[in-house]
Amino acid sequence: MLLSAFSALVVSVLPNHKSPFLFSIGIFSSYFLISGILSLRYKRKAVRLSIDKIITYLICITGFAMVTYPIILYSKLNLILTVFGLASIVFGLRDLSRLKNVKRLRKGWLKLHLGKMTGGYIAAVSAFFVVNQILPSVWNWFVPTPVGSIYIAYWINKLNKKRV
Repeated sequence: MLLSAFSALVVSVLPNHKSPFLFSIGIFSSYFLISGILSLRYKRKAVRLSIDKIITYLICITGFAMVTYPIILYSKLNLILTVFGLASIVFGLRDLSRLKNVKRLRKGWLKLHLGKMTGGYIAAVSAFFVVNQILPSVWNWFVPTPVGSIYIAYWINKLNKKRV
């Protein structure tokens, strides 16, 4: 999955293929996948969070750039980049808050891993839908998210019931 996300980043900047949309999806899914992989370390007692913080700050900065990029270049908002940019900022800020409580990270590492890895998959499916025009127009960008979110909610709910 990570190779696929990095491939999207490379393809999005090739001549005659430049796509800020594909680039944003590549960044978005890379963030989720890398932070999902890193969350496996949280089950240990002593964890250094410097890499986690760096990539979390990077997703916040990237989200800000996604929102402002079209405004600066074209003097108008881009719906898709704005949605993904704001989502990046929200997820980044939430993760920065989460990184302050190591005890909470240790307790919720599996849910975090599940949510992040599935989030990366949702972003990759969104990119696949967009590139192949599976659905009409903007729907390609937004349909995979609710479906994947229901899947994440199902498994997190199942994990919560096991711990009760």
